[in-house]
Amino acid sequence: MTQLQLSGVSYQSESFGRVLAGVFSHKLNLLNNIITLAPDEIIAPVEGSYASVPQWNALSGDADVINTSLTTTINAPSQFKHRAVWVEREKAWGAEEIIMTIAGSQYDATTAIANMIGEYWANQIHNTGISVITGAFAGALASTHVLDDSSATITKEKVAAAKLKLGDNSEKLKSIVMNSKVYTDALVTNMIATNLGDALLQTGTLEKLLGMNVFQSDKLAPTASVYPTILGMPGGMLYKTRPRKNHALSNANKFNVGNLEVELYRNSITNGGYDALITRLSYTVVIPGVQYDDTGGANPTETVLATSTSWTKVQTDDKLIPLVMYKSL
Repeated sequence: MTQLQLSGVSYQSESFGRVLAGVFSHKLNLLNNIITLAPDEIIAPVEGSYASVPQWNALSGDADVINTSLTTTINAPSQFKHRAVWVEREKAWGAEEIIMTIAGSQYDATTAIANMIGEYWANQIHNTGISVITGAFAGALASTHVLDDSSATITKEKVAAAKLKLGDNSEKLKSIVMNSKVYTDALVTNMIATNLGDALLQTGTLEKLLGMNVFQSDKLAPTASVYPTILGMPGGMLYKTRPRKNHALSNANKFNVGNLEVELYRNSITNGGYDALITRLSYTVVIPGVQYDDTGGANPTETVLATSTSWTKVQTDDKLIPLVMYKSL
């Protein structure tokens, strides 16, 4: 029974870390297809409440004609302010509940718990991404990146109009993620190209809608019967995790798996004593070109992130924000 005790799980093993890093729950299609892990060069894992995301305005103007009277003007690339916000989150589980979950599993405890934790935190980052989308598209991007057809069901004409929000950059929109209700409406009206049977095996082609790969996610929930559909490209949103600070009197049973902090805790005086597993993560999710305005302060709640006044568009070229929302019944 040792393997069913939290202390018997090899949290620092290669197996645990590999499984934890690789588990992204099915149907987290924004995270799988649009929200991309940012390299350190884009979002540095710095200390503090905020991260700076470097953005530069496009170079412009005609080149100078080289002749004997030319004195070339030195033009400095202009960078604009873009701020992301780090959020600190924690989740704890009782050992009894975890043991009941993994008892009788075909996997050992190390793999089972790694799967559980990986699923949970992937889901949490995904939910934060949806909160950011909700807030940014309600205000900062409402007039430029939203096609509102909330009085009708999905149509190919309106999807095309939504893509047109990015003009000739619309070709960069490679994925469309929609609620299963919207997906079904599009499917029954023959908007989605499907490959069935041998054709799928021969071509390897995913379901397509106006050149975009089609995915479903019921996390894109309706508001007053209006469904948001997201059109985007890989990197249309970015996420980043960072290490958390170690404290001087840290528990000997606290360690990191990647940037995820895992702590085993024993309370000996309550309810006859109980064991718990506590996990903590510091991360950010951001739409490039849309910055957090700090109206809700540092380490904002999901409600603050989903508020329109929390975000401001700082990218001057709308076509460089490769994310569009389409609203329908």
